[in-house]
Amino acid sequence: MYLDKYQTYLVVLADARDLPFPNESFDCVFDKGLLDAVLSGDYSAQNSKKVINHIYRALKKETGVYIVVSHGFPE
Repeated sequence: MYLDKYQTYLVVLADARDLPFPNESFDCVFDKGLLDAVLSGDYSAQNSKKVINHIYRALKKETGVYIVVSHGFPE
């Protein structure tokens, strides 16, 4: 595939409550089940707030987009 030949990927293992990226690093964050997992654990309200704050900190201020794909239905 073309992208595999010319593009390099970096995989980072990190705690979503304390992301190791500089402010305004990303154009887009795609969340497939992360927030669901955080909300089903201990201290879910506190931890989900930390996760969302770090995601928005790492997104570009005016143009950054956060896309969440959730298994649950909104109440």
